[in-house]
Amino acid sequence: MQVQELEMDWLTTSYVGKLHNYKLFEEIRELIFLGSMSMIRIRYLGDNSIFFSGKNKVIITKIVKENVEWFENIIESIDPWFWSKVV
Repeated sequence: MQVQELEMDWLTTSYVGKLHNYKLFEEIRELIFLGSMSMIRIRYLGDNSIFFSGKNKVIITKIVKENVEWFENIIESIDPWFWSKVV
């Protein structure tokens, strides 16, 4: 079976995070919306994992760095998307 490879450059500007508790997902969505961070889009991946995407990596990195305390209270870890981490 042959599978066509697709190039998805937008994934290179995305991040995957792990919540302290999956119940915090709605809270983080609200805070992103209310905190004027609408250029970031988040999606729930299951368990405690969330997916961050945006127009570019600089925007997401800048927002996370500017709001470190806020993110640390909700997110256990946040890392750039890597294909090798896909299960």
